[in-house]
Amino acid sequence: MIRITSKLYIHFSTLIMLAVCALNSRAAVYLFTYAVMAAHEAAHMAAAVFIGLKTDRIVFYPYGVNLKLKNKFVHSLADELILYMAGPLLNCMLALMSLFLYGVYRQPVFQLMYASNIMLFVSNMLPVYPLDGGVAAKKLLSYFLGSKSAGRVMKGVSAVLAAAMLAFGAYAVYVTEFNFSIMLLAAFLFCSVFAQNEKYDVDFVRELMFYEKKKKRRIKHFVVSERDDKKSIAARFAPRYYGIVYIENDNGEIKNIKTETEIMNDIVGRGQRRNI
Repeated sequence: MIRITSKLYIHFSTLIMLAVCALNSRAAVYLFTYAVMAAHEAAHMAAAVFIGLKTDRIVFYPYGVNLKLKNKFVHSLADELILYMAGPLLNCMLALMSLFLYGVYRQPVFQLMYASNIMLFVSNMLPVYPLDGGVAAKKLLSYFLGSKSAGRVMKGVSAVLAAAMLAFGAYAVYVTEFNFSIMLLAAFLFCSVFAQNEKYDVDFVRELMFYEKKKKRRIKHFVVSERDDKKSIAARFAPRYYGIVYIENDNGEIKNIKTETEIMNDIVGRGQRRNI
């Protein structure tokens, strides 16, 4: 990783990709497409600042620009939709603007601008996690169904759509004999569906924080080590409270969050002496 500023980084493989494009006389197109992706992430960053989040850094990877946030917890559904829809909406606006400009000036650059923006808009609006459309869909479903059910629904939908894209990408390679872009994107998405590595579900955390307010029930929070056995944890539960257990690793980081019900089900199904 190459550091440009305190908040701007570029992956070394991006420079390799740029060099390859330069050798094939495609550097200009690559840089233009990259500028569109950078504008997309800039819209997300502006939305994050608008709703009160703090940005950590922006990283330029070979196939995209990634915005990392210091904090991801957002209190309202409206703010979350603003955060995740800002990028695609900017691409939609730029696509419409470039279409208008091409109609007036008939310059090829506006065709490229339209194609780049509309492709980024359509691809990001697919209800496939972790694309913007998939994240927004999960937030909406979490609001109505709860985070656990929403996660299961989105995982199934994402897997089906990613598999369909993978099949279409293979067909595109067969027909064109060279266009691997769709298949590579689909393969990345398909792997992402089954390789999500979040330390805990932010939507679930929000549900826990507002559980008492919404249900008018008293809850009690416990922080335990992942080395603790379930019996010792269950002994801390009391009938007058509903327990929420935060499981931390040896570094003091929250590894997982479980409810009292999940802990008791683990004891019944797997044995009480196993570590959490």
